[in-house]
Amino acid sequence: MRSRFCFSIVALGLFALAMANPVAGQVTDLFNNTNTQAVANGPRNSSRFVLKEPARVSQLITYHWNLGRGAQPARIGLRRVNGPMYGPFNAFGTSAGPARNVNWVANVDIAVPAGQYEVVDTDPATWSNNAGSGFQGFAIVRGSPVTSSPQDSGSNDPDAPTMLILASAMPRVAPQLAGQNFSDEIGGSDTLDYLLLNVTGPNGTLQPRSLNFTLNGYTGYVQLHVLTFEQIRPQFGNPIAARTVVAAAPMTSNNSRSVTLSLSPGLYLIRVASAGAATSYQLTITTPLN
Repeated sequence: MRSRFCFSIVALGLFALAMANPVAGQVTDLFNNTNTQAVANGPRNSSRFVLKEPARVSQLITYHWNLGRGAQPARIGLRRVNGPMYGPFNAFGTSAGPARNVNWVANVDIAVPAGQYEVVDTDPATWSNNAGSGFQGFAIVRGSPVTSSPQDSGSNDPDAPTMLILASAMPRVAPQLAGQNFSDEIGGSDTLDYLLLNVTGPNGTLQPRSLNFTLNGYTGYVQLHVLTFEQIRPQFGNPIAARTVVAAAPMTSNNSRSVTLSLSPGLYLIRVASAGAATSYQLTITTPLN
């Protein structure tokens, strides 16, 4: 049965953060298929959308008008098509006029690469949809697109950004996984290289991931640091401040540095630095046997 109630009040609330020209770090609607027409329960089609660039997702919202009765909030997830599942996460409900628990909201903090995604709702029987949404469940995905990272001071390319790891391709157990490799030059007039690293937990979970960083093939004194790209929220404990140094790789020989870290899901920067003469280098990232 189709509801005849036009939910203009809630629609205004859902559209409030929509921005026509989002920039990196600015919260916007990464996906929004809602409208103000009458709705019915039980979507026929998946709520799918495409991210053309990496993003930091901060909120998932679904709509459950359910003939004005709302529905007890359950969970909302985000699944990369042919990839990992993020969540599902517990949601809380907000009202639309007198109707309670109509909007389901899950506040999250996940970094995702570009790709095709599907919003997952654990109560599809009360999930609102209509012809205007293509009979997809009403959903909003909010977050910040990641379109840039710091430039280095020289002319070496690429630096802004190079995505070193799409963690969905990295399994839970990977004995001596074939390394993610990046080669460039540093030194002379080019004193800094910045590389963007996207880390998710094993098999798309929120668990930390163990990664080894090895820098070699250089001459002279070259440093390797791992930094946060933006605020990373570990599963436990306080947030790490934005763009702080997570670790510095110690020397393992005259022309090699290596460090193994347990990193919470999020975006990180790899910084290679040298104030000496120009030299080539190679950075390798592997995941140890868990």
